[in-house]
Amino acid sequence: MQPDLKIPTTLAGVTPLPAAPPSGRTIVSLTCNNPSCTISSQGVADAAARLGWTYKSIPFKLEDTSTFISAMDSALAFKPAFVVFAGVAEATWAGEIPKYKAAGVGIIPTGAGTFKPDDTIFGFANDVAYVAKVAEQLGDWMIQDSGGKGHVLMANYPEVPLSVNLTAAMKKFVAKNCGKCTVDSVDISNAQLASGASASTAVSAVQKNPAITDIFVPLATAALGLRTALDTAGRKDVKIGGLGAQYGNFVNVASGAESAWVNLNSGGNGYTYVDVGLHAMAGKKYQYKTDHYPPIFLVTKENLPSLGGPEAAKATAYFNLPVGLPDLFASVWKVATK
Repeated sequence: MQPDLKIPTTLAGVTPLPAAPPSGRTIVSLTCNNPSCTISSQGVADAAARLGWTYKSIPFKLEDTSTFISAMDSALAFKPAFVVFAGVAEATWAGEIPKYKAAGVGIIPTGAGTFKPDDTIFGFANDVAYVAKVAEQLGDWMIQDSGGKGHVLMANYPEVPLSVNLTAAMKKFVAKNCGKCTVDSVDISNAQLASGASASTAVSAVQKNPAITDIFVPLATAALGLRTALDTAGRKDVKIGGLGAQYGNFVNVASGAESAWVNLNSGGNGYTYVDVGLHAMAGKKYQYKTDHYPPIFLVTKENLPSLGGPEAAKATAYFNLPVGLPDLFASVWKVATK
């Protein structure tokens, strides 16, 4: 199959608001201890500034659910219009929903599962439709690159719904589109991710299976040290790719150390979270009924030069595309563009 290397130029699926949002509100971002969360939260902060709203960030640890519940409770003190967060399953915070309902504060979970939007759960982002598109982009590349004989190992984080969904989507896509390809997975805990043990756990799985040709990971930090560990284990042939690359990954793509990454415009991700909330506030007619996600695209050594090379992603860690994304959202929201 031919991988899709086209670069997005529009905000597909984003409908204009009926009027500019009310002024003077507050957004709270619950920010996990992973760089991907920090970058997305910066996007939320930038979007809040576009609206003239107040932005607050409350940190939590992915490997410690008690810190997340504490963050959710603390957020209510700011009386925000809504609260956004990523990567925490509903089972962890379901008990908080009545508190938010009573306070009239919206919740926007992202990468956290499928939800039925209502007056409290305003909407959700980066779920089934999102991971299906990511799996399609990575899967098409792998099938072509391997000549239809690839064997992928998915680094899977069972405590992170987005990772679980991506692993399932990859298995489904490859089973449908490549009869001689295989997808396996290895489970890695959030504690292992936080301690930097992801690479060694994944490489141990590779050492047990010489047929593996590729490792795909659900976030950039899961690839830290992976190339060195694979090379040390004598598996220089295994290619690395995944979702949410940052500047260092693009440097590795240029050198050939890594191969295929779906660019996640993490700043755009933050704008998308806010867009979900604003559409819910505009009324049920405008509320998104399925998961919403920012424009994404595959980056390989083939199209990296046309993007300006890794240096074009250095300032923000990712490729900030489509061009003028903040102004595109501002136009949709009927607020001033810059």
